[in-house]
Amino acid sequence: MRRYKIAALIMMFHGGFMELGGVLCFIPAMLLGNDTFDIGKYFSFKLPYFQENLTMMIVMGAIYGAVRMVGAIGLWKK
Repeated sequence: MRRYKIAALIMMFHGGFMELGGVLCFIPAMLLGNDTFDIGKYFSFKLPYFQENLTMMIVMGAIYGAVRMVGAIGLWKK
C-alpha cells in the first residue's frame, strides 16, 4: 500500500511540473500569435501533419496531463 502512495506522489509531482511548464510555454505562444512565436520552425517532424497541427498537439498533451493528474490523485486517495 505504501508503494502506491509513493508512486502517486511521484506522479503528482511529475505531472504537476509538466502541466505547469506546458501552460507557462503555451500562454505566451497564444498571446504573441502564430507569426511572432512560430513554434513550428523549431521542430522538424517527418510527418507534415504534426508540423501543421503543433498547437493542437500541445493542447492534447495538456489534456493528457490533466487526466494523468486525476489518475494520480485517485491512486493517492484510493
